[in-house]
Amino acid sequence: TLFIDADSLIIRSFNFLWDLFKDKDIAALGRWKVESCFFFNLELAKEMFSITGFPEFNGGVYMFRKSNTAYKVFEKAKELILHYQDLKMPLHGRKNTTEEPLMSLAMAIFEQKPIDETGKGMICTPGQSSLKIDILLKKCTLIKYGQKVQPAIMHFGTVYTFGFHYRREVEKLKKYVQNKFSYKIYLSKFI
Repeated sequence: TLFIDADSLIIRSFNFLWDLFKDKDIAALGRWKVESCFFFNLELAKEMFSITGFPEFNGGVYMFRKSNTAYKVFEKAKELILHYQDLKMPLHGRKNTTEEPLMSLAMAIFEQKPIDETGKGMICTPGQSSLKIDILLKKCTLIKYGQKVQPAIMHFGTVYTFGFHYRREVEKLKKYVQNKFSYKIYLSKFI
């Protein structure tokens, strides 16, 4: 199963991701880290769960198979909600829990590493600049943490869906679909 967050725009084909995910039970697009954790208190997590590192990712894309390992990761993530504050996991909007720290720690406990696809698969808006996007031309380029990337999936994240780029591209898609549909109705009158 491939989960793509609803506040994402598909820029171009992401079929190449299937090859990257083929040997995984559960994965996200990101990187494996051994220090500097934003998701939770890493030292405490190492002590509590004997982890050596953790996957750092944005939850805009997850892949999982119907497998025992994926089941265990999801169950552990649900259990970890009870330790959310103890592990100093960040609150989304300063009041709500978010799934990324829970999934990251659960994946770390079961040694499930993320897919590091260098920004070709999915990128999220925080930390980016110089966004140039045209969904109808299947183009998206931006600078993410100092590196130029061209993602197939642009994950905007809740607050960024109110911004100019997301709203403009959604309007373009609406007009494209509306015109294409209207054109087909128009042609059907003559066929």
